[in-house]
Amino acid sequence: MFGDGGLGIAHTILIDWGYVGVLAVFLVGFYVLLERLGRSPFGRALKAIREDQLVASSLGKNVNLIKIKVFVIGCALMGLAGILWFGSQGNVSPTPQFMPLLTFYVFIAVIIGGSGSNTGSVMGGIVFAAVLFEGPRRVGGTVRGLIEAETPPSFAAAVASLDPISFLAYATENIAPLQFVFLGLVLVFIIHRHPEGILGNRIETAAAVDLSERPNGGESDE
Repeated sequence: MFGDGGLGIAHTILIDWGYVGVLAVFLVGFYVLLERLGRSPFGRALKAIREDQLVASSLGKNVNLIKIKVFVIGCALMGLAGILWFGSQGNVSPTPQFMPLLTFYVFIAVIIGGSGSNTGSVMGGIVFAAVLFEGPRRVGGTVRGLIEAETPPSFAAAVASLDPISFLAYATENIAPLQFVFLGLVLVFIIHRHPEGILGNRIETAAAVDLSERPNGGESDE
């Protein structure tokens, strides 16, 4: 999907848009499942444990058992995601497909979207893949094709040349290493300016239903 230098998906078994369609279907299914789970009594118990385990335990919730259950659910979903990954690869190997760098990419996507938000996680993944990961490479390759200047041999030589065209040629030719610098700057900016992410400013409801729709606007009958 993202080419030989992308996220590890180079040779798809399913043909291009067919594979994208399969991923879209499973993505929607995962999203609906997690949203319904989060609004269920089990999901509210998970939110209570996330905020304060001691309070949840004092209310009679078996914290350890709930953690085991959610761990099993997470492993099941990740296992299914692994099957989809296998469908894009044809074979799966711990190295180099599952290097720590891939985990770092996932963390960046979650931070951008906002932790605790399913919609934020999806948006963060889209923004990361399209804007931060593939965007600079595509734009850099296009710009480099339009520049006829010779590429300087090093960053110091590009700066010392005092020629913006030569520096641009060097930057677009070496977009991959400079991309990590760009990712670091974006990550620092988000954590400093908008730590909750794009959609991380969540408001949790204490009830399973909307109490604002009660008769008489929620006022008692007197």
